[in-house]
Amino acid sequence: MSDQPLYRWLEQQGEAFGSPGLEPRWTSSVKDAVGTAYSASSRMWFTCSHGILNEIYHPTIDHAQIRDMQFLVSDGQTFMHEEKRDLITTFEYIHPEALGVRYINADPDGRYTLTKEIICDPHHSVLLTRVRLEGNKDLVPKLKVYALLAPHLDGGGAGNSARAVDVAGYRMLLAWKGAWSLAMGASCGFAKVSYTPTIWTNELMVAASNNVRLNSSPRHPFSSSSSHRRQCQAVSSPKDSL
Repeated sequence: MSDQPLYRWLEQQGEAFGSPGLEPRWTSSVKDAVGTAYSASSRMWFTCSHGILNEIYHPTIDHAQIRDMQFLVSDGQTFMHEEKRDLITTFEYIHPEALGVRYINADPDGRYTLTKEIICDPHHSVLLTRVRLEGNKDLVPKLKVYALLAPHLDGGGAGNSARAVDVAGYRMLLAWKGAWSLAMGASCGFAKVSYTPTIWTNELMVAASNNVRLNSSPRHPFSSSSSHRRQCQAVSSPKDSL
């Protein structure tokens, strides 16, 4: 058995700015769906609305651990789109008998679509999101995509802490509060990660993106299968201990 540590903290540039921000808030109570795993060994539930993932509940159905997770999309020059406010959303189930959902969020001008499939791991308390970006072949390679996660560990937005961590060579984000923790990673990896109190709420915003100018970035912003299609898989996993 290796004596090497399973993870290591990454160097940071001081404390996050903007603390504490405004009072924390929850997301909309209008939901499109509630999902969970088919196996009781996965003690996780999730809700979704407005084209994005809302609360993740763990280890019981009344114990929320995040407020929401969404993507920000920008060409770096002329626009910045927030999924839940700026994109045109289409909702559907992955399969009539499956507990997974699919969102197709489209640019109002028809230049790109962001397709997300959200489902629980069948045997672990892990939420999986498969993300596919498609659109104009000249625009898509230029797009910068940010994954933005708002922890509400132990049922509250205030008092959350976070650090960037290296796990087996992958940059990940870890948030914690008391006995609870949450990790977010991506199959394509993060080139840069950051964590900062949001200017809107008194909570820690954890972000991952492919644009260093905002918060952080995937090592390869979605694995590319063609010049106009990129995809990646994001993982969120709350735990009851660090």
